[in-house]
Amino acid sequence: MKKILVFALALICLLGITLSLGAAQTATVGITPNKSSTYAGDSVTFTVKVTGVSAAKSIGIIPSYDTSVFELVSGEWLLSGSAMSDFSGGTAAIAYASARGFNENVFKFTLRIKSGAKLGQTAVDAKVNIMNGNETISCNVSAAKVTVACKHSYSAWSNANGSSHTRTCSLCKNVETKNHTFSNACDTSCNDCSYTRVTNHTYSSSWSSDGAQHWHACTGCGDKKDATVHTPGPAATETTDQTCTVCGHVLVSAQGHTHTPSATYTSDETGHWFVCEGCKEPLEKAEHIFSADCDEACDACQYKRTVTHTYGTEWYGDEQSHWHVCSICNSAEASEAHAWDEGTVTKEPTLDFAGERVHKCATCERQKTVELILQSAPTQDPTPAPITQNDGLAWWWLIIVGTAGIALGFAAAFLLFKPKKEAN
Repeated sequence: MKKILVFALALICLLGITLSLGAAQTATVGITPNKSSTYAGDSVTFTVKVTGVSAAKSIGIIPSYDTSVFELVSGEWLLSGSAMSDFSGGTAAIAYASARGFNENVFKFTLRIKSGAKLGQTAVDAKVNIMNGNETISCNVSAAKVTVACKHSYSAWSNANGSSHTRTCSLCKNVETKNHTFSNACDTSCNDCSYTRVTNHTYSSSWSSDGAQHWHACTGCGDKKDATVHTPGPAATETTDQTCTVCGHVLVSAQGHTHTPSATYTSDETGHWFVCEGCKEPLEKAEHIFSADCDEACDACQYKRTVTHTYGTEWYGDEQSHWHVCSICNSAEASEAHAWDEGTVTKEPTLDFAGERVHKCATCERQKTVELILQSAPTQDPTPAPITQNDGLAWWWLIIVGTAGIALGFAAAFLLFKPKKEAN
């Protein structure tokens, strides 16, 4: 059954049979190649697109091309949901159970360019038959155009005249013409063919040079004339180069200055720096460094700055003086001696004990206590009475008599309390 349907569709396409009385629809069919230029042995794929069809049940397509140029490789429907589709013998057919619209790519086929195919542009067309039941839909088909190019195999360049040379393709006999080319303005031989010409050097009046010599160079090709070794000038210094006295080429560059920093800082109110002992250039300039907001001396260079301290109202002091302290850096202002008042007696003196008087500083209210001695107390003769010889003998008699009395006392006690012996 399938073969019969394919045969029927193919027959309709080939013979252009129209089974309806009139076409109500007109289809636009475009054929597009994937490349516009190709070579023998290459393949080209063509896509068939159908637009403008609102309802149709079948499509038949037969690619049309010059068989001396192309040979068919393959074909493939790009649609889905069909009741039947086929491509065989160069004829493609597809059918649906119910009508549907077509505004899309429907089919593609691939052709290969035959070996020895004629060169130039050739058309690829297709016979397209679209039907909706018994209605044949009119089709306007736009053919594709492909150029078959030659993979040229050219001969060597051959001199044609004083300005150009030619070469010929051994395959298609195409002749190419090109102007002579030279490496530079003084080159006498063409880079591509055997043509030769006569040239003359044009030397610059300025010197060219390298590390060894100087010369006059041709402006066209760089050819050297008058090449000579350099003539050295005065030796290089810290600031000047040694150059050739002829061409000015630098033989030895200026050696440059090596700074020798001073041992101590130079400073001003903005910062401090060392000074090069040779050229006096400032080196390593930096801002001053202070340990605190009220620090007067820079930690690095000892530069002195003027500092205004912010002293508090609280008094600090010792036995001799008092002062205020800076609220930022805790440094003390210049001290001043206490201003003691006349004092207040807090303890009256007696013959046995000293008294006390308390004085207060009129500025910082610090207090001190002073001992008071009773000035009206009687004084004693500090010189003791001398001891005479009789006074010394009296003391010895007292000692002797006292000792004898004690001894007699112990003897009496012994006799009184001595135990008696019992009679036998």
